[in-house]
Amino acid sequence: MDMPAPIFSAADLKARLEHERELETREIQKSFDRAQSNKSRAAELLGLSRFALQRKLDKYALDADGRPTGAPPKLDETS
Repeated sequence: MDMPAPIFSAADLKARLEHERELETREIQKSFDRAQSNKSRAAELLGLSRFALQRKLDKYALDADGRPTGAPPKLDETS
């Protein structure tokens, strides 16, 4: 039996993941701005637990104010 063609190419998937990263990063930064850098309030604005927000900060290599640290983002998409 022949395998069906993939729905997305590897390049499409990479572009979608990059777009998702950019959107999430922007929303995290806006929430920190609105919450005056209060992590618990920023998480609440995003509808996340504080722990889930911390995982996203780690995943996208953002500092405690939601700004890029300069470190590369984690490639593991499970977090």
